[in-house]
Amino acid sequence: MKGVLTELLNYHDEANRLFLDHLDVLTDAHDEVNRLMDHVINAHVIWLDRMNEKRVRHKPWDRHPKNYRRELHRDLMEESFSMIEKGSLELPFRYQNTKGAYFENTPQQVLFHIVNHGTHHRGQINTLLRQSSQNPAVNDYIFYKRIALDI
Repeated sequence: MKGVLTELLNYHDEANRLFLDHLDVLTDAHDEVNRLMDHVINAHVIWLDRMNEKRVRHKPWDRHPKNYRRELHRDLMEESFSMIEKGSLELPFRYQNTKGAYFENTPQQVLFHIVNHGTHHRGQINTLLRQSSQNPAVNDYIFYKRIALDI
């Protein structure tokens, strides 16, 4: 599963960086677009903090300056890849969600969720961009693979 998670996180990283680049050049993007991108990054922070048994640094809908969210994304990816390298992805951990309920999941499940969650919200961002007559950013996994293979 480590290989699959690494592959999916590479896609998540590349897609987020493409979206961050795309949003940097849009001067009239709807505020909701940037709010959703911040949310994708905040969710990643929250999950890593939970897995590392740290105090959660950000709330789901915190807002960030563009340069900070890019730096934060880079740090999150480094931490995620490091977690995969260290292993123990199948050992469940207990955490409390934002509503105070307790749950148990494995890091493997959570890392997959982070990727899936990001794909969902990047799709919402593209819908908002299309609705405001802006060009969407590339979000397709297969497109990422074609670039990676240089097809």
